[in-house]
Amino acid sequence: TQDRISLSPSPSLDDAPCLPSAASCPFCNALTHFAVDMTMQITEDAPTPWEEIVNSKRPPMSLRQVVDALEWASVDPHVKGVVCTLAGESQTTIATTQEIRNAILAFRAKQTAPARPTVFSADTFGESGQGTAQYYLASAFDKIYLQPSGLVGLIGMHSETFFLKNMLAKIGVYPQFLAYFEYKNAANMFTQDGFTEQHREQTHRLMDSLFRQIISGIATSRSLSESKVRSLMDESPLHAQEALKHSLVDGLQYHDRVLVDLGVSKECVVQDMHRYYKEAEKVKNKEKDGGKSFYDKAMEAAQKGANAKHEDVVALVTATGNVVRGRGQRKDMGAAKVVEAVRAAVKDENVKSIVVRVDTRGGSAIASDTIRRELELARESGKPVVVSMGSVAASGGYYIATGADKIVAQPGTITGSIGVVLGKFTLSELYGKLGVSVGEMQMGKQASTMSSNTPWNESQLETAQQLGLNFYNDFVGHVAKARNMTVQQVDSMARGRVWTGEQARDLGLVDVLGGLKEAHAVAAELAPGVPKDKLPRLVSYPKKKKPIQELAELLSGKSEDSGKALASIASLGTDDLWEIVSLLSEVGAAVRAVKAEASGHAEFRYQGGDVRSG
Repeated sequence: TQDRISLSPSPSLDDAPCLPSAASCPFCNALTHFAVDMTMQITEDAPTPWEEIVNSKRPPMSLRQVVDALEWASVDPHVKGVVCTLAGESQTTIATTQEIRNAILAFRAKQTAPARPTVFSADTFGESGQGTAQYYLASAFDKIYLQPSGLVGLIGMHSETFFLKNMLAKIGVYPQFLAYFEYKNAANMFTQDGFTEQHREQTHRLMDSLFRQIISGIATSRSLSESKVRSLMDESPLHAQEALKHSLVDGLQYHDRVLVDLGVSKECVVQDMHRYYKEAEKVKNKEKDGGKSFYDKAMEAAQKGANAKHEDVVALVTATGNVVRGRGQRKDMGAAKVVEAVRAAVKDENVKSIVVRVDTRGGSAIASDTIRRELELARESGKPVVVSMGSVAASGGYYIATGADKIVAQPGTITGSIGVVLGKFTLSELYGKLGVSVGEMQMGKQASTMSSNTPWNESQLETAQQLGLNFYNDFVGHVAKARNMTVQQVDSMARGRVWTGEQARDLGLVDVLGGLKEAHAVAAELAPGVPKDKLPRLVSYPKKKKPIQELAELLSGKSEDSGKALASIASLGTDDLWEIVSLLSEVGAAVRAVKAEASGHAEFRYQGGDVRSG
């Protein structure tokens, strides 16, 4: 039961000198194994410097950062392999798991003999039984090693839906919602006491698609038949010995033994993914600037002029969170923020096309339409737009996507619905039970439409019904135009239905299956004037602020996260505060070094391409 990881000597890697390209060697003269901790927080938005400081012991990473780090490592001769650890519960969605899975498979595909290994080392796949999603990810690795006392909880999928109608009635809360149409079940938990026929049908259809994707992925990666995987699921959770017997794992090893067998030593360390990414990003940025000093870049800008043309790029606009009007909070998809980012990309002559990363459970129909229109305007300006869907692109998310030239989604992305729900709760009976009296006055027949004290009257209900129908018809019309379908065709697959990305592709609602990498490639292909054999860099818009700018805004109260940051400071322990002070000292030292370099060269200041004397 104790399989040893076999690693053949690789002179081409072990003896590789530090390459001239700094980006190819983020850790000069050091060999490393690349460590992926699947219990860390993986987000769509890149974490702010503040989030990285507060969580410095286990900093979060964006999904793009994880995928980029794996791509960089695949061509870095100093990376000897990838080892992924699971010592806790992973909360990644199926679509996120698929994106990381694809990155691991891409790493493996780039290897030439002798290949560098990718190893998944787990204490258990679900201590309480459920470890299906974690095992689905692990199956993409060359080898899977399990702690001898561990389990493989490959037990399948389970869904629970709670219906609150009767409970709400007991406390005097009465929901009044309109859904367009029978498959739009967002409000069913409030309005129903069990599954409707359509709600049950839709939930089963989604689960069946996701389940088949997981079965197929595991079967292919582990060289098992799909029927065998299904049979093992029905017998799970399996103890380590049983899992080994059925080829679900390659050996029973504690993590320390896995590292020893990988050849980890003082000369070949295990490098945390976050640190690897940060170091690699630094040297890549330096390489991008040609290794030039602050002064050299300033002088070059002065000679070329502020409007000098640089490299072609593809812009990345991240649109995540609840869709709201205005700017919203930091975690919201504020329409104004997204519009601002898209306009910045359109205005930049170096941007040849735009990728919009959408991850949302929906929200305001008005705000969704505002963003959709901005994507439409970007296309009219001559810049193609590709929407890359993350884990979820619910109704408002798909509404936004209709403004794009192409839509890319993972097979497991929750896509849609194409439907509308609106309504309110009436709380008058609850107010009475609590001894609360409400005095009302109104001017205008419809003024009390959204009052929590009275239900809709006949006139208000009729108005609400027409508003909902108008929203639905607009939505269907936009989909029909964007997907080159008739309204009748769209309605037959809409009416509130939700699909997986795989199902949506088959229906013509999605163009390409894949993640951000695939969306990047599609956007490059659509970009006018860009050679077909060239992949322009993917650059975030609005452009990322420097850590010192982020920190200054946080402490000055100008940032949307200022309140949270100050509250976090108050709750930190002495050790954490000391660590922050140390980090700030490092930032300060770096700033002073830059200033010293600038002052040593005629006090030039470089700002956005302009050079002004000090």
